[in-house]
Amino acid sequence: MREIKKKIKFLGLNNIKLIKGDFTNTLPSFFNKYKSKKIFSINMDCDLYKSYKILPLIYKKMSKGGFCHLDEYYSLKFPGPHIACNEFLERYDNIKLNKFKLSSSDFDRYYFRK
Repeated sequence: MREIKKKIKFLGLNNIKLIKGDFTNTLPSFFNKYKSKKIFSINMDCDLYKSYKILPLIYKKMSKGGFCHLDEYYSLKFPGPHIACNEFLERYDNIKLNKFKLSSSDFDRYYFRK
């Protein structure tokens, strides 16, 4: 946590709130506290099926045009996020998955917009 705080300070960022704990437990109460706030950009990088199951809550809090990067969507090492993302996408016909164009040495990266 100390290293992250150092980076935030170095970059002069003042709009970041660090919350310790499993975000499947801490995120709902954080969103409840800031009901009127919307998310424009989120980077989902949490490796686990259970963690990606929180996508419906995140989607509700996203602003129109908001961006969600799905770090492990096509990770062979962590198949759970792919499964949870597909379950989420089945519930929302209007969400289209998009692929980042990266170098050929990296696995494919995906995102969606609201």
